[in-house]
Amino acid sequence: MGGFVSCCRKRSTNAQPLRQLLHSDSGSIHNTDGVGDEARSTSRGTNVGVDVGEALGLVPGDLRRFSLGEMEVATQKFSKRNIVGEGGFGVVFRGVVVMGNGGRSRYDVEVAVKRMKEPTEQNTEEFMRELLVLGKLWHPNVVRLLGYCMDKSEALLVYEFMQGGCLNRALNDSARGDLEFTWDNRMHVLVQVAEALEYMHARNFIHRDLKAANVLLTPEYGAKLTDFGMVRVGPDGQLMSIVSTQIMGTMGYIDPSYMETGQLGPKSDVYSFGVLMLEMLTGRRVLDEGSDMVDECRRTMADLQLQSAAYADPQLEGNYPELAARQLATLARHCVAVKRQNRPETPYVLSTLRDIQCICP
Repeated sequence: MGGFVSCCRKRSTNAQPLRQLLHSDSGSIHNTDGVGDEARSTSRGTNVGVDVGEALGLVPGDLRRFSLGEMEVATQKFSKRNIVGEGGFGVVFRGVVVMGNGGRSRYDVEVAVKRMKEPTEQNTEEFMRELLVLGKLWHPNVVRLLGYCMDKSEALLVYEFMQGGCLNRALNDSARGDLEFTWDNRMHVLVQVAEALEYMHARNFIHRDLKAANVLLTPEYGAKLTDFGMVRVGPDGQLMSIVSTQIMGTMGYIDPSYMETGQLGPKSDVYSFGVLMLEMLTGRRVLDEGSDMVDECRRTMADLQLQSAAYADPQLEGNYPELAARQLATLARHCVAVKRQNRPETPYVLSTLRDIQCICP
């Protein structure tokens, strides 16, 4: 992982002005998902560098800067036994850090440590985006960033640890019959993710990579949105859009109109959330079936006379309110409308989900 230190100390001649970082594009389209998968990419533009030294000056002061020694102690020198996830950006380790001001106020905190694999321009930009964005977001359904480490050739982000793993794993375990993922639990998760999304959109942040793998859970099915390395600062208003020079996200979840035109807005996230709703309702996985799954769900759920048993996840065994399942299908179908103008706005999605959650058997 050599070479990162030079990026920190020397300003690149093509470095982005820092205040434009969250308004610009970097990254890729990921067409893989899950622990251990690498990401392949395609893009519509050329990545530009970011002045990391300048960026650190914008990091909120309440984020702790850990030393490399602290990170090595926390992760037992990045032991393979502590690996809990891996992706295109890097490896995630489970660890324990000491927090507090010393003396009796010191306490141990279990954390997740994301370690950058290679100091490429893309990885560096994603690292700085996440650091800058999560330093500005405080919400119970957004994963909390505790601090970071930039030392020599290392770049690490330190988050609160989520004991329940990711939603992607929960859905897979449910499909295999290894986990009872009830209707109430699914609705609880969806409402919380929608709350995080509404909070972000109200502050003009567009996530761009909303998917099951980027939702972390507590053992009680509390949900928190994570992975903010692709975030863009969006337009002021739900109906407006901006032009993105690179198409970024995970295949299957990406807004098709964004793919076609490069026009990006909050409703691009609404589309991705609609795909997630379909996965939660049907038990099917878009990464296994591709866009055909979404197209088929659109056609099937357009028949309002059809009983929900025709599309609901068999693992639910009918243990859900029929009216709630139908209304969730209708909401999801509207969210994945091909034309952006036909999709609902985020506040409407959240309020409708809350209403559906209140429907009794």
